[in-house]
Formats: sequence, structure tokens, C-alpha cells
Amino acid sequence: MPKGVVTHRFKAKELVFKEDQQYYAKIEKCFGGPMFLATVHDYPTSGQTREVQSVLRGALRRKTVIRPGTWVLVSERDFSSERMDIIGVYTDQEYKRLVQLGEIVVASSGGIETDETEVAFDDI
Repeated sequence: MPKGVVTHRFKAKELVFKEDQQYYAKIEKCFGGPMFLATVHDYPTSGQTREVQSVLRGALRRKTVIRPGTWVLVSERDFSSERMDIIGVYTDQEYKRLVQLGEIVVASSGGIETDETEVAFDDI
């Protein structure tokens, strides 16, 4: 076989959905090492969001690159509600697929709430 010829094809990674005590989250800030600040969506299935400190589990520490804006799957700890464990990382294509399937609900206003009020100025 000549050099540079690819003999295998990459299989598509199976999409992992959330289960009990697991939630979809978006990384907001990186603290360094395995520590991140994440916004958890749909907690607990009421459409609310909250920010929690998340820790990347051991097997993913060297395999993945996580930046702000990355969507992840987090798991709630039984003994502590202050931190969650990151157990899965989604690519942009996987995130779009989750949105298409209705697993992640995207706000129509882009997450920006505005309070528009009219101000009337009288002639002086």
C-alpha cells in the first residue's frame, strides 16, 4: 500500500441524549485546568437556567478542547448541588442536531431580553 492512502473511514459518533439527573449546559467561562463555569439549561425541566461550577471528568481531560460557547452534557452530583461533572462534549454539528430534534430549546430572542419603553419629550 502506498504511503498517504487512507484505508479506513471514520464512523459518525453516536449522539448521546440526557438521562435522569443529566442536563445540557453551555460553557460560559474557563477557570483553568478542568474547572469551568456553565449555564445549565432546563433545570429541572422547567425551562429555567442557572450557573454552576463544572468539573471535567478524568477521561475527557486530555482528549477534548473546551472553550466558552461549547455545549456539554453535565451530570448532577448526589452529594453536592454546587458543582456538576462534565460527562460529554458536543460538536457544533451535534448541537445543531439536538436543536433539530427538540432536545435543546433555543430562545427566539437570542437570549437577550429587552424592555422597550417610550419616552415622550414635551416641547419647551
